Amino acid sequence: MLDLKFVDDETYPLEASASGDNAYYIPHGCECSPRPAYASCLAKCAARKKGRLDERYSDCSAAIGAKRCPALAMRKEEIDKGQALYFISRPRLQAFNEYRQRMERAAWEKKQATGKSSRKPQED
Repeated sequence: MLDLKFVDDETYPLEASASGDNAYYIPHGCECSPRPAYASCLAKCAARKKGRLDERYSDCSAAIGAKRCPALAMRKEEIDKGQALYFISRPRLQAFNEYRQRMERAAWEKKQATGKSSRKPQED
């Protein structure tokens, strides 16, 4: 396996975090979900603020109201910095993953061609 890591040094505007192109997931989750999408959490926070959060998200509403939702502190940090801090560009991440898959496939094919298979032969 190749050691390729996704890196995006671009600075994104604050509103990027709430967009559908955000592939950032809150890594340690919250009381409502084990690993929620940050953009989804921001949408729920905005809907609750407007009084329009669907009742099926009552657990999120309670966490937001009690200031236990991690997205609230994350958003405050972004506002203070004036830029998106919790944003991963979904299109760039997808392009990277496609590139990595092509490179891994090419490396595997090269090993196959030289007789150095990366797969363990099956035992009978």
